[in-house]
Amino acid sequence: MSSLCLICAVVSCADDSVKKVENFYTQKLLDVLGNDTLSAAEITKRFGRSHRPTVSKNYLNLALAQQGVIEMTIPDKPKSRYQQYRKRLSR
Repeated sequence: MSSLCLICAVVSCADDSVKKVENFYTQKLLDVLGNDTLSAAEITKRFGRSHRPTVSKNYLNLALAQQGVIEMTIPDKPKSRYQQYRKRLSR
């Protein structure tokens, strides 16, 4: 096996690992949300965490940007103190 093929195989394996982690975080967020509409603080509390920025980075931003499985209730104002999140409605 050439070194280029070996590098490609390692990168492919790493990509698969990242996708599994992303899917784990996304599924965990969907389980926490259920059918509710929640603020970031409420989501953080349901996760049993105390640091909202970490929950936003690891769960909310991933699900919003990369997965597209949740949506904001006020998409025009992402930093609003009234912002809440829910599962994306089927179209």
